[in-house]
Amino acid sequence: MQIKKNSNPERSTDNAQPNLTGNGMRLSSPVNALIDDERRRMVAEAAYFRSEKRGFREGDIQQDWLEAEAEIKSRLEQGT
Repeated sequence: MQIKKNSNPERSTDNAQPNLTGNGMRLSSPVNALIDDERRRMVAEAAYFRSEKRGFREGDIQQDWLEAEAEIKSRLEQGT
């Protein structure tokens, strides 16, 4: 009898533990990386539009980014 090894450890049914590192942090996966990249792109776009709205002058790009992060977080939580 040959035992088939599961090639995807995250889908393994051998243990009920989530895929965690020794310090309790989740391991990143390609899917999470794509989601993070997409969220970052959305924030960058929103921050750009904030800056564009004021004519790319007299503003704080860090504040634009922080406000854009809050906006995107809210939109994602609401599902819009």
